[in-house]
Amino acid sequence: MRNAIIDQAIQSTGDYKRFAKGYNGYLQYKNLIDIPEHISNEYYGALLEKCIDRAQVITQTNWKQIFKDIKPYKNIFLEDVSSLDNYRRGVFFSGPIFRLNVSQKGDKGDKIRSFICYKRGDRHFRLVHTDDDEKLKSKYVVVVTMDRFLSLVSGNTTAIKSQFRNVITKALGNSRKTFEEEIKAVANNTATQNQYLSYPTLEREIHTLFSRFETTSEYQFEQQMYEFMTNRKNISIKGSKGDIKLPDFSVYSQGVQFFQEEVDERDNLHRVRLSCREITTTPEKIIVNLANSSGASVVLCSATASGRSVVSNYDIKYLKQILGNKVHNLLIDEKHTFDKLVSQTYPSGHKVEIVPLEKFQYPKNDPNRYEIPEKYKKMFSKEAQEEGLIEKWFRITIRDLSRNLQPDQSAKDVSFQIYRLFQFIEAYHWFYTHDDIHSMLYFQNRTGDKDRNQINVICCMIDGSYKDYPELDIEIPSDWENKHIRISKDWEEVETSILKELGEDNEAKIMLVSAYGSFKAGANLQYSIPYGLDYIAGDNWDSSDEKLKKDWDAVYLQAPAGYMMINEDGNEQTYERSLYNAMLVLMMLYERGCLSKEDVASWMGNALSNKFYFGEKNNPGITRDKSAWVQTVVEQAIGRLCRTRNKPHTTYILYDRSMTPFFDKSVLDKSLTKEFKELVQYVLTHSYEREKSDNPDEVIRCNNANYVQGQLDRIREIALKYTPHPYNDNDSDDEEEEDISYNVMASQMMIQSYKKLIISKPVISSLDDLTEEEKRLTFRTKCYGDWIQNGSNEFIYGMDGKRICPINKGNVYPMSPSTVRLDVLMKNNVIREYFISNGYATEWKSEGLILHPNILAYDYAGEIGEEAFKALVLHYTDCTEKDLVHLKGKVYEVGDFVIKNADGTNKIAFDVKNWNPDIPHYDRPGDMPTAQKRAEKRKSLDCEIIFVNLLDMRMETMDGIREIGGLITEDGVVIQSAIERIRQLING
Repeated sequence: MRNAIIDQAIQSTGDYKRFAKGYNGYLQYKNLIDIPEHISNEYYGALLEKCIDRAQVITQTNWKQIFKDIKPYKNIFLEDVSSLDNYRRGVFFSGPIFRLNVSQKGDKGDKIRSFICYKRGDRHFRLVHTDDDEKLKSKYVVVVTMDRFLSLVSGNTTAIKSQFRNVITKALGNSRKTFEEEIKAVANNTATQNQYLSYPTLEREIHTLFSRFETTSEYQFEQQMYEFMTNRKNISIKGSKGDIKLPDFSVYSQGVQFFQEEVDERDNLHRVRLSCREITTTPEKIIVNLANSSGASVVLCSATASGRSVVSNYDIKYLKQILGNKVHNLLIDEKHTFDKLVSQTYPSGHKVEIVPLEKFQYPKNDPNRYEIPEKYKKMFSKEAQEEGLIEKWFRITIRDLSRNLQPDQSAKDVSFQIYRLFQFIEAYHWFYTHDDIHSMLYFQNRTGDKDRNQINVICCMIDGSYKDYPELDIEIPSDWENKHIRISKDWEEVETSILKELGEDNEAKIMLVSAYGSFKAGANLQYSIPYGLDYIAGDNWDSSDEKLKKDWDAVYLQAPAGYMMINEDGNEQTYERSLYNAMLVLMMLYERGCLSKEDVASWMGNALSNKFYFGEKNNPGITRDKSAWVQTVVEQAIGRLCRTRNKPHTTYILYDRSMTPFFDKSVLDKSLTKEFKELVQYVLTHSYEREKSDNPDEVIRCNNANYVQGQLDRIREIALKYTPHPYNDNDSDDEEEEDISYNVMASQMMIQSYKKLIISKPVISSLDDLTEEEKRLTFRTKCYGDWIQNGSNEFIYGMDGKRICPINKGNVYPMSPSTVRLDVLMKNNVIREYFISNGYATEWKSEGLILHPNILAYDYAGEIGEEAFKALVLHYTDCTEKDLVHLKGKVYEVGDFVIKNADGTNKIAFDVKNWNPDIPHYDRPGDMPTAQKRAEKRKSLDCEIIFVNLLDMRMETMDGIREIGGLITEDGVVIQSAIERIRQLING
């Protein structure tokens, strides 16, 4: 499914269509709405012009926030053309939350950023790359980062589409109503002369709209509009007043977009266009939509359907989070029953022999000193050894491998190729010397076409058939052909030639060399049993006269190495497909915590420059996923031996022992074929330790913590759109409701539900403690981690700047209830009883999953402070819960609570803090000064706002009238004078 989606994405955004989005796309949509009075009102009346006017207001407001009075000029020129030879830059998006600047790794320390700049008097923009935007501000009147510029134009495009959607939706409803009325009129013989060619559909209504604009890009606009209206990017959450649609910010729902800066070298001024590669849907989204549709069930039926790797399977974890109880796994007992039933169909006496092949490594990487080890030398025919052919062949091979090294390769790569050849020698020797092996599959990471000559020469020197060919000279001959070897990835050739030969001749002895994944699930490699062949029969079920078939006798399994790579064969389509796959898979690994945001940026840069050597040594977080992927690849390959119940007496499985570290006991948690289970059990009992690296679980835990923090920061930024703050905001108002955009409303709801969760469940035994509704907003499950505890039962974590990191890579800090003042708050009985009655945690469990440190330090600490304040106010004043109102809408979080007058106006507001009284609190760098912030808050609320800290600060306040420096002491005792002030403020 993923491959089909990628092919469709390439087709829809290939060639010049890749410029249909981004800045060029925005200009095209802007042209549609520039002169609404030129558009016919025959069909829509005033509706279309009204929506266009609204779109103009939104887009112009957003544009002026950044570019002031500067017009949206058409051209962008590159300022510096000196780096055109290795030009690879862009911005990576996944919905409104994720945005990432991408450049080639090592490009001036990866600090160079892209800026869109404007110089007064110009009629164009400039694209500038620099690591110091302050210098640009002296030269240009406007300097905007590329990611913010693209957010602006994407948001404005969305705003226009949203208004068009309003037109289409209302017009479609009217059309269908009129159509139904006309049907009734026909039945009553009162029909008008209206001619309806077909039932009004969404596609027809979209076409009707864009027909009004008489644009040559009509089809392009229609496609984009249809995708915009039908592509789900939200999930339904149960609320007090019914289901609520909230955004799903995961990559599976949002898809991915990569905007690349492309320089037009044919343009004398080197214009820049922003191309867009985009994947709008995913297999996971399709499955969710199917499962949520009425009357539909989805069955994932495959030996590897429960695989844990997102590279080789669906993200099962995501499906479970979104679909909840709709996802059903086979129970352990059911799996055991299934395995027992299958095992009874195998023939009695059938054995599986596991043969590990070592990964040979030379002690020093010096090909000039390499010699063929005696072990492998003895596997060649005695005559070839005596004639000195083995040494001669080896010298030619070493010379050719060294000569064909790429510029970025070294002698180590020669050693790697030699080890692969040694394993082929050992595998073919095993095949040739075992008379009971008539058929053997040799699975490697690439097709054998490039090694065809080498393979034939090796086989001929092992079985002695080299004597039938001219003498080995100074080159590997191309005319030697071994009668036992077949090299193919073509299913038709295998079916019509190889399987036919095995099924007709009981003396046939064939080794098929192919690549993993060459034969898809429907390709059954079993072959008819020729007369006279020795085999053992199991339960064949089929009682018809059809000729029986049997499985292959042996298989070799090379250590899978194509986990994720950029394929480059000179074909642009191949590269594009690999790049699209990298875009999606990198984001899926980011979604799972395997990669950090910085990792994604780095690897996207490598993908653009085709330097994509992706492995777990540099990315320890992917270890678990890669292990699951390796197991899946191997299980699928062994599955080619498990198609019938007619077997050889012994099935031989030869495997590359270097894959051993990728196997663990978790693979035994599902149903397995007998052959694969035997391999797994053998590998686990003959395992060796993996090279030491960062703990993958700790890396994933830290990545998840930073992921969640990034999402929360962005959601909060959207929620505070109308609140005075220093953020650079350019989110479009895509839907309005009481002057509040849908995105803002949804973000505020998500923040509030998140706050309710964290104050109730700071520590959980497992994710099963969360309800299905709590899991459905996918970032919530990532809020928890199995953080390490020290001897004082404090949770410890590492910090590198503002980012959480493994404890061996940053400064280590403790986190406990005393860090957030929970222990002090719980000393007050009023607060404690209030917490208990509302289901809020009064202590932290010593074991389990705890909220991430940043959440505890800021959001959790703030929330328990607000609720503690509420508990004291409700207890010590006449105020009721109905009187103490949380702020929302355009004054969301301007303060924490407000008391209303009888006429509904604001009387007095409170901004509550749970600050550590022993630490001075200053304005954070880049934040709005406290005095200015407070003045803005009073202006927004149109009433006085009082700033309250829960614990006694024991120091002078900035404003003795509007600040209360503490409500309780460190012993939890109420400060009566502070409570009396609260009473006076509330009662007036």
